[in-house]
Amino acid sequence: MPKHEERSRRLREAEVLRDRLRDFGAEESGGYGYGYGYGYGYGDGGGGGSSPFHIGAVAGPPVYAIGKVEWRYPSTGVKMEVAQAIQRAAAIQRAAAIRQAAAIRQAAARAAAIQRAGNPLPNAVLRDAQNTPLDVSARLNDPADHHLLRQLCWVLTINRVETYILQPRDSEGFTMIRDAVAHNVTFRDRYLDVVVGVRGPVAPPQMSRGLRLPIVTFDQIFSFDMAATVNLLIDCGTTEGLPINGDVFADIFFRTTQVANNMGASDRHRALNYLAVRYPDLYIEAVRNTGGGPPAFLSGVEVRRSRQSGPRRIVDVVFAFTNTDTNVINKFFVGVDVTEKFPFLVTPWSDYYDH
Repeated sequence: MPKHEERSRRLREAEVLRDRLRDFGAEESGGYGYGYGYGYGYGDGGGGGSSPFHIGAVAGPPVYAIGKVEWRYPSTGVKMEVAQAIQRAAAIQRAAAIRQAAAIRQAAARAAAIQRAGNPLPNAVLRDAQNTPLDVSARLNDPADHHLLRQLCWVLTINRVETYILQPRDSEGFTMIRDAVAHNVTFRDRYLDVVVGVRGPVAPPQMSRGLRLPIVTFDQIFSFDMAATVNLLIDCGTTEGLPINGDVFADIFFRTTQVANNMGASDRHRALNYLAVRYPDLYIEAVRNTGGGPPAFLSGVEVRRSRQSGPRRIVDVVFAFTNTDTNVINKFFVGVDVTEKFPFLVTPWSDYYDH
């Protein structure tokens, strides 16, 4: 191996080791971070043109983020194509209504001809495309317009801030996106979207009209139904005599997930987001400690590197409850393994004692 290549390799190894030592030594200061190596490339490598939506190697720091899946138009042409698809569908629906209501044979034949044509507005000029969310969602669910899923730019907003550009790992990802959009359009405030994947480079300018955000290549998107979860928790709490209601659930949920700069990218945030949407016992136990005894409130949530951490990265999520009469603080914790992109529970809800 040439000397310059050997020197470069040693420098890279030293940087990785330095980062890992720094991250694992940050426990006392509450810091977290782990080194990852990843590479990305655009283009086909062949003689043809490259697509801005094509991602090369897919490996990087994992993401477990909670937000809303939305779309952006990468170009005027895509926006107008969506508008034309909406108008074609509207024209076909009007023609079908005419065919059903008209008693004249000629009207029925004209409606059938429009449906067979496939483009009932060949000479229409669209001056201003007014694409309502409901109309766009309807087009995305129509098999005839599935190509629009690949043309739009998909964005995850967290607290209404554009945070990531979403890139499916395979074609099944577009089905997940379509379902998430349908939920958000139909029930705007009922669902939150959970995105699980890996974070990559910042998107090229042509991907969404200059929107410069990190790309997340996702493996899973699922919608978290807050209303259904509240009803389930109320049923569970009723059997145990616990006063669970929607306000209590929302307070615990937002105190757990709405910490500073929670983009679902650090181990700390991934563990919190995972517990908020995958561990219902969190809410049962929190209510038991706030409403099942003397007056108390959830006064703090902290994430610490677990003493069980070895080859795998395990964190303890510590919940503190303060008694309003005595100011006594009781702490409980849940252990979560965050080594891979899919976190999982290691230690269920347990008493926590400061060491």
